[in-house]
Amino acid sequence: MDKSLRNILRNVVTQCRKLLEEAVAELLEGQFGIYTSGKLEDASRMGHLSTDDLEYREQLLVHLQHIPSSRF
Repeated sequence: MDKSLRNILRNVVTQCRKLLEEAVAELLEGQFGIYTSGKLEDASRMGHLSTDDLEYREQLLVHLQHIPSSRF
């Protein structure tokens, strides 16, 4: 693979990653009340979530605790 193709591939992958990160952030904020700033909506304000969704939210929160605060 030549250098120009590697650069193009790197740029495409970088753009895809940015779009994915933005989409995940929007989902976490809009649906689950989990913000990139670290703010969390109280679970009592998540009346739109089903019981399964509330359990999934709790699992997300457990996993997010393992991410260093500099990224969250």
